Amino acid sequence: MLRDKDFESLSKWRLEIWWEIYEDYAKRIYDFLYYKTFEKEVAEDLTQETFLKAIKKTSSFHGTSRGQFTSWLYSIAYNNYIDSLRTKKEVIELENVEDSFQIIEHYWENIDNKSKVQDILSFLNTIWKTNKDIVIMRIWDDLSYKEISAITWKSEENCKKIVSRTLHQIQANLALIFFICTINL
Repeated sequence: MLRDKDFESLSKWRLEIWWEIYEDYAKRIYDFLYYKTFEKEVAEDLTQETFLKAIKKTSSFHGTSRGQFTSWLYSIAYNNYIDSLRTKKEVIELENVEDSFQIIEHYWENIDNKSKVQDILSFLNTIWKTNKDIVIMRIWDDLSYKEISAITWKSEENCKKIVSRTLHQIQANLALIFFICTINL
C-alpha cells in the first residue's frame, strides 16, 4: 500500500510503482467511468487509457499526498471521459439507469396521465445531465467534496449544494411519479 510520502516524487517513479498504483486505483476509476457510460467495455477501455495518460503526464503531478494524487488521477479519468464523448459525439441517456424507475415501468400500462409522468422524467433527465458527475463522484465513488472540487473546478460549497439539491429534486420527483402511478391504478 502506498503512503503519502510515496507520492512526493512521482516524476521519479518507475513502471513497477505504477503497477501498484494501478492495483490500488483501477477498480475505483473503472467504477467511476462505468457509472458515466453504463457500458462495461467502454469503461474498461477508458480506464486503461486513463492510466496510460497518467503515466505519460507524470510530470504534471505536483502534489505530495495520496488525496492530491487521487484528485489528479480522477481529473485525468474525467477529462478522458469528456474527450471520448467529443470524439464519439454521443449523448448519454438515462435509459440504463432503469433501477431507479422500475416502479414506473411496472405501472406504466395503467397510467392515464402519461404526459405528466413524461414531463417529470424529462425534468429528471435534465437534472441528471447537469449534475450527474458530481453526484456519482460523491455517492458511488465516495470522494470527498475537496477531491470533487479539484476534479470539477467548482468550489467545495458549490459541490455540496449541487449534491444536496439534486438528491432532493430526484427524491421529490420520484415521490410524485409514485403518487401518480398509484392514483391511476
